[in-house]
Amino acid sequence: MSSKPSPLVAIALVCLSLWIPARQAAAAPRVVASIAPLHALVAAVMQDLGSPRLLLHGSQSPHSFSLRPSDARMLEQADVLFWIGPVLELPLARLLPNLSHAQAVAMLDAPGVVRLPQRALDADPEADEGHATDHRHGAGAPDPHIWLSPANAIAMGNEIARVLAAHDPGNGARYQANAARLAQRLGALDQRLAQQFAGVDGSFAVFHDAYQYLERRYGLHSV
Repeated sequence: MSSKPSPLVAIALVCLSLWIPARQAAAAPRVVASIAPLHALVAAVMQDLGSPRLLLHGSQSPHSFSLRPSDARMLEQADVLFWIGPVLELPLARLLPNLSHAQAVAMLDAPGVVRLPQRALDADPEADEGHATDHRHGAGAPDPHIWLSPANAIAMGNEIARVLAAHDPGNGARYQANAARLAQRLGALDQRLAQQFAGVDGSFAVFHDAYQYLERRYGLHSV
């Protein structure tokens, strides 16, 4: 009797070999990131394992936005939502209790992230009222622009990898390896910026006080 498998068995084995990688690829969690800088970090950790979705595009302000029906569906279908926190994305904080499925992970609470208190700016009685409301986060609240610190970005990448590995244990080592490579890239960027800003004197003007993490790291001054 021949020991060769029948054609039907051979076809079944080939189909099974194709089906298993497909199932493994489909196991990657469905991920949404609230803003573009955070989306870039999540994408770096996921790489070829999956593609995170971006919630806010273009000129949409995280301080004040309204979701389209397609955005609401995207959040409802997500396994994980990475966001900065209610200090930055207050409208999103109000929506979270209605999300029955997604795990919301606030980067302001990530281990290793150093939070700076918001600076008290002089009140301008002629300032646009809408703009003032848009950017005041409350007394004692942390400055939410944490991604502008390379060290914080590295800590955020590590937390992203930990959360994704918990949802997708089969690829946990790959998430961790991607986060390690991201940390190396951010470390190299930090060194380049430190060299470029060394000895820079003077101040720069901004409309929105969002850069103190960058200023603190590289000895810069805004007005």
